[in-house]
This record gives sequence, structure tokens and C-alpha cells, in this order.
Amino acid sequence: MKKLIIANWKMHISLDDAFKFCARLIEQQHNNRFIIAPPTPYLAYLSDKFKSIEFCGQNVSQFEEQGSYTGEYSSLLLKLSGINYAIVGHSERRSLFQESNKLIRQKAENCLNAKISPIICIGEDLATRKNNNYKNFLLKQLVESLPNDKIGEGIDVIIAYEPIWTIGTGIIPNQEELIEIFDVLNCFLQQSQVANNVSLVYGGSVNLGNIEKILSVQNIDGVMIGKSSLDYQILVQILNYRFFEK
Repeated sequence: MKKLIIANWKMHISLDDAFKFCARLIEQQHNNRFIIAPPTPYLAYLSDKFKSIEFCGQNVSQFEEQGSYTGEYSSLLLKLSGINYAIVGHSERRSLFQESNKLIRQKAENCLNAKISPIICIGEDLATRKNNNYKNFLLKQLVESLPNDKIGEGIDVIIAYEPIWTIGTGIIPNQEELIEIFDVLNCFLQQSQVANNVSLVYGGSVNLGNIEKILSVQNIDGVMIGKSSLDYQILVQILNYRFFEK
């Protein structure tokens, strides 16, 4: 079974280097599905040049379709540029731009209306983890961010669990913690009767040293990788590795 690898390049890499990176990627077949989220100014150009690669917006506007919203880009404009995925609610957007669950839900709903698959990010900080309130916290994020009534209309949704306390630290939850969280998330999706249209991925300090451990956990369909995905050799090894067939 193929896993989903999402490479979030954030605000890194030049256009020239991004082009060369993608050109190398298409030279060979890969064992896993992958989506690349390059810096926004490169999206339309890279999507036009590399038709065989799925590209993803790192964000999308809460305003639908078109209008006088300087600096914004809507899900419709992404779709018209050939983009089929968009990240919403990333922890950096939540913390740096104070994006609420309500706002994230609106963005996700706009994506679905434009036939774009939203990648909805959720995750707890260290204080919430230590207070042992993380499961309720995550479920609240999910309930308030996920537009259940829009799911099931032919466009899949991806939920990315990225515990904030792991990002950039090299530390990830242990096996038992991953099993617990993804069981909770999967149970919620089953009860909401949307599980067939939703994939679950893990994000946060993913690298070659821990990805096999992460993807061996039941209910984890893939990973979202930040810094490590900027290293071509690392990303290619992840894309070509058959860890789940061992």
C-alpha cells in the first residue's frame, strides 16, 4: 500500500532550485504518492511545467472565489491554476496569525467548494500535553475545523496531526502515543461517517531516522515533512522506501 508524502517547503528555496528539484524528481518512478507545497509565488509556474507532480498551496483565503482582497488568493484561483490541494490551519498560521478553528473551517469549506482537497492541520502544545487534556483539545480542533457536511462529495480531505511540541525539535511521540492519538482520530471519523473520505497523516520532525516507526502505526496514511523535504536525497529515499512491506 502506498503512503502519502507531503513536502512542505514553507518560505524556503529559490525558484531555480525548486525547478531543478522537481526536474530530478520526475526522472524516476517512486513507490509512494507525494505532494509538494512550494512557496506560493512558484505554484502556477511549477504546476504548468511539471504536470505529473501534485502541487499544494500552503494557505488559502477565507474569502470565496474573487473580490477586492489585496494580497489574498482564493481556493477558486488555486483551482484555476491547476492546484488540487491546500494546507489550512498549519500550526504556524494558528500561532503567528492567530487563525481560529472557525476561520480554518471556512477555508476548508471554500476548498471543498472549489474541488480542492484541504489538508487540515491540528495539534497540541506542550502545556496541553502535560495537562493530559490533549485528546479533548484535538477533538475540539477537529470538530470546529472540519466541515463534515461538505465531505463525501467526491473530494477527499486530509487531516495532519502535528504536535506543536515536536516541531523542529527532532523529537516525536513514542509508538504508544502515536497509536493512542490516531486511534482517537480514526474513531471520531468513523462515528462521523466520513472516514472513507478522510486520510490521516503525521507531521512534526519527520526524518529518515523515524519515518519507518511513524508509518508502521495503524491508521497513519502518510506524513507531512518540513525541513527534511528540502534535502533531495532524503526525500527521494523516503519516496522510494518500501518500509511498510517489511
